[in-house]
Amino acid sequence: MQIEERLSELSELERGYLAGLLDCAGSFQIRSHKVKGKKYYVPRIVIKRYSGAWEEFIESLGFGRFYYKQDKCQHQTAWYMYRSKEIAVLLEFITPHLRIRKERALVILNWLNEGTSKAPPLDYAVLQRRRSLL
Repeated sequence: MQIEERLSELSELERGYLAGLLDCAGSFQIRSHKVKGKKYYVPRIVIKRYSGAWEEFIESLGFGRFYYKQDKCQHQTAWYMYRSKEIAVLLEFITPHLRIRKERALVILNWLNEGTSKAPPLDYAVLQRRRSLL
């Protein structure tokens, strides 16, 4: 099933749950990636959590991949999306429902729509926040 079809089948409650999960535990990233010495940038969406009910919900969506890691005390699960086209579809669908990570989702969505392999520029506010954390 295509990601567009699956997302359109979600109820309003499930859409809210997905948006809340991504807002709370999600990470929208643009990562550098080297191929034959040349640097590229690729989008990625990640959710890293300890096991719980969210796994069943995300797995039912049928896209992205799960990775499992067992440490001394807990079982940690991570869910990743790497495919640019799927990420673009998900962000188009979910961005209106986001509250915390909406700005970052829009940056990645605009960057994907431009079709470039260069990293998007950071705005001044983001740079100031990063400097304040040092």
